[in-house]
Amino acid sequence: MSDPSATINAQLYAGVVITLMFYRRGDSRHRSWISRLAWLITVTYSAVLLAYLCGIYPYSSWATIAANIIFLSVLAAVKGNVARLVNQLRH
Repeated sequence: MSDPSATINAQLYAGVVITLMFYRRGDSRHRSWISRLAWLITVTYSAVLLAYLCGIYPYSSWATIAANIIFLSVLAAVKGNVARLVNQLRH
């Protein structure tokens, strides 16, 4: 757990998980496939975060960190709304 790249990446993963966990859809309509996609992203990112906390994720590449920075910033820009994220990617 002493590698700084793994620590930075774990913090980015935690940011993604927290952003998705605290999203509230308000008056938007429910789309089940978007909910499943958000759940899948949350579980995947949580698994890596848990692996880091258990000590079985010893290092990370800087390319992965750059990709996670981009993903977290885009997710923050749409305020955790996976439907808007997918819609932006489609157009």
